[in-house]
Amino acid sequence: MVDHDWNDKPIRNTNAKRLFNIIKSNFGTLAFCKRWLNQIGEIKHAVALKNLVDLGAINAYPPLIDSDNSYVAQ
Repeated sequence: MVDHDWNDKPIRNTNAKRLFNIIKSNFGTLAFCKRWLNQIGEIKHAVALKNLVDLGAINAYPPLIDSDNSYVAQ
């Protein structure tokens, strides 16, 4: 999800900057998953997304995992 306390450091990578604007316009500060990026047409986003996480603009959260054959509650 987009870090709402991020102080708008310049994003030098053009693909990362474009992806950041797409994420902000579609999801805002809500958490999202990579599958949702694929659904809106962003298919080659792995490197740009990693760049945004490394800059601190996007917070990465691990997937929720529970016991085998059970539901995961959030």
